[in-house]
This record gives sequence, structure tokens and C-alpha cells, in this order.
Amino acid sequence: MSIRSFKHRGLLELWKDNDQSEISAKDADKIRRILSVLNSARFKKEMDYPGSGFHPIEPKEGHYFAMKVDKRFRITFRWDEKEGHAREVNFENYH
Repeated sequence: MSIRSFKHRGLLELWKDNDQSEISAKDADKIRRILSVLNSARFKKEMDYPGSGFHPIEPKEGHYFAMKVDKRFRITFRWDEKEGHAREVNFENYH
């Protein structure tokens, strides 16, 4: 029931120290909300709220998902079903 690891240093700094120097200022609040949901969720269905853009990324067997930040960028992560936590949380343009 928490975020276990980050791939993107800017997300880690935003989450741990509220340092948004590596993140676009216009996206910082939305990213904080997404990280808060990831940190508190125990089941992946909790991340599928209206406007989240929550969806699986191939390969599906890898439990890899994304949530929309804006038109181009996503927060991507692996979800551990058994333990109920996110890991390898990243900020990327994967299209």
C-alpha cells in the first residue's frame, strides 16, 4: 500500500521533498494527485477514476500501467497485485 520505487528522479524529489524543479510547474499539482492515489491504493481499480486515463500498457502480463498527466505525458508504473503497491514509477512520453 505504497509507492516502492521511482525511475524518474524528478518524481522522487517531488514526492519526498516537494521539490518540483525537475517537473513542469503546470503539471506539478496533477502529478502530486496521481502520486497520492498511487501511494494510497491497495487495488488497481482505485486508480481508474474519471479523468485519470488509467490503462494497461503492453505487455499486460507485466502489470504495467499508465495514468494521464496531459496530452503527451503519462505517469507509468508496475503494479504488484499481491502486495498492492506501485513500483518503477516514471514520468514519460511513451507514444
